[in-house]
Amino acid sequence: MFSSQADLEAGLAAFSDLLQEEYGFPIEHWAGAEGWSDFETARIWRALEVLMKHPIAEAERLTEEDRRANELGAGQRWILSDHKIAGADFEASWQWRLFAAIDNAAKSSQGGQMMTPSDPRLFLLRMRYEREFLAPLAEYLLEFLCDRPSFPPTEAAAFGHWPAPALDQAEALRKIPGFEEASQTFVVGLLFMISRMGTKSFCDWCADHC
Repeated sequence: MFSSQADLEAGLAAFSDLLQEEYGFPIEHWAGAEGWSDFETARIWRALEVLMKHPIAEAERLTEEDRRANELGAGQRWILSDHKIAGADFEASWQWRLFAAIDNAAKSSQGGQMMTPSDPRLFLLRMRYEREFLAPLAEYLLEFLCDRPSFPPTEAAAFGHWPAPALDQAEALRKIPGFEEASQTFVVGLLFMISRMGTKSFCDWCADHC
């Protein structure tokens, strides 16, 4: 749970560290911008992907030449590891529960019976060969956030990191299945993206990327 502004700031600081590690810029680079280009928005979206991949991927530091050639200018490449995917640490992670929730929701929307619990390993296998990694998350957020009136709406924040109702919004995100135990860094990173874009623009982004 997020019980205070301090919880949000702690998550924001960790997300800033991730952005610094991946792109060479702290979160102020995005927080201070009057608007985001598709390029900068995609960098934040990819940072969420990095957090989802943490327990199941190996980071490979890119050379300067490779970094310049990289579409988003990332400093690292995250490569899915069969060994980590098969490991017990993955089963104990919040990512496991989030992948399971996304998989179950997809099956339900397709009319599946879901007689057995989701197997996130099989879900990852399908994602590796059938679609972009973050497409299922975008689709999931469209259903459980964008299409439901319970999420406190927000216009794009004109300055600072986010508008005043951030604690209410963070708790609303926690109520999405699979997000209950997600790391503060992931929830705050997602909240930062929503608050800076505005809920409608964020949902339009999800619709374009699922």
